[in-house]
Amino acid sequence: MANLVPLFGVLALGWNVTPIMIFYWSENLVVGFYNVLKMRRAQGSVAGSNTTLNGRQVAQTDRRAMIAFFMSHKKLWISLRTDNEGRSELTIGGTANKNREAFSKEMEQMIQSLKEVS
Repeated sequence: MANLVPLFGVLALGWNVTPIMIFYWSENLVVGFYNVLKMRRAQGSVAGSNTTLNGRQVAQTDRRAMIAFFMSHKKLWISLRTDNEGRSELTIGGTANKNREAFSKEMEQMIQSLKEVS
């Protein structure tokens, strides 16, 4: 529900979308950074958790591998520019290391949703 306020502001009140997008992207970076810190500081044994990485049981020493996996699983690039006529232009690209077909479908759905809003 909280996301409806900026959406309403952009669509109905003419707010500039750029600062809102920068805020959301910054929030994503901060959340990712703190999740990495939490993974590094995690206490306790992973033995018996049935957690696997690339089909292998995760050992206590594999925490760094889990962090690397978390950071590199999916990558998404978004560029927001204003063209010469003052219109916003959004360019989206991305990649995934695993399950690229599902990621491609997610990207197509996201792009379609954005087209429906504009």
